[in-house]
Amino acid sequence: MDSNLVKPKDYQVYFSKFLIEAKQELKKQAIAEKNKAIKKAEEDKDEKNNAYRDKDEQDSGNDDLSLYATLLLPYWETNATVPPLIQQMLNSNDKKLKYKTMLLLLRNNKPVPHSMPKYFASLEEYRYELYKDLRELNQGNKFPAQYNNHLDLGKSKLLDEKTYDKPDSVVYIDRLPAEIKGKKGFIYFYKYKTKKDDPNWKLATVGLVPEDPKIFEFENTEKPDYSEYYSPYNYRAGDYYKLDFTSFGSTKIKDDEPLAEQLSKTLKKLLYSKRKSAKGFYEKESRGDYDITSRVDFGE
Repeated sequence: MDSNLVKPKDYQVYFSKFLIEAKQELKKQAIAEKNKAIKKAEEDKDEKNNAYRDKDEQDSGNDDLSLYATLLLPYWETNATVPPLIQQMLNSNDKKLKYKTMLLLLRNNKPVPHSMPKYFASLEEYRYELYKDLRELNQGNKFPAQYNNHLDLGKSKLLDEKTYDKPDSVVYIDRLPAEIKGKKGFIYFYKYKTKKDDPNWKLATVGLVPEDPKIFEFENTEKPDYSEYYSPYNYRAGDYYKLDFTSFGSTKIKDDEPLAEQLSKTLKKLLYSKRKSAKGFYEKESRGDYDITSRVDFGE
């Protein structure tokens, strides 16, 4: 369906069957959401579970319902039962299902409540994803201006780097100017703790972010789609990784050293890590539990 290899007429004989199955699955989804709400109300708050993890557990989505919505949507104008059915999915308490349904409607130029994009933009775990998806749909103008800034999008993109084991705390520190491959911008620095009781803060970075405060990413440098094959020699993938400095690092913040100096040293090491001459010495910090930037002496 997404690649236009299958047309609605090819499976029209199965429409009634799909419709019935979609309604049954929607009932199951409603029951599951109700049970989850009851369970959540009965459970005591666990301080060890941070807000990000809790949201991840709640937003499991429903791939079957999303597939049925894709199959039934072409009949939006010809069958009166389709719009209200998809509207129920859009009203789901499951944020992931709600988000996928909203994107499906936007992709096919179907009506979506104006409040919906603003709702997801207000959620840190969805903000950057929404920004990226709307740009891919050439509907970037629908991203709320309130959240179209470096700090709001930066933290959201950083959180998007971790699909599991989200950090307990992420706090913005500062930004430093940088220039890579002729592109000028900023590297944003954050401090984070994986667990609330961690003794030390660690450094995380976001960038390269353009100088223009209304632009968060350079054109044609979106993260490659890993469902397809991208090699370092692929133009799109290569351009992305040359400018990609977004990661949760392993460098601990030292209490006995000025923070500004630590950020400056970290930036210096990050920039060196992108040079071909340093290729044999570096790997992305997030790939290991040690500070890979300490492998070369920078005369510190």
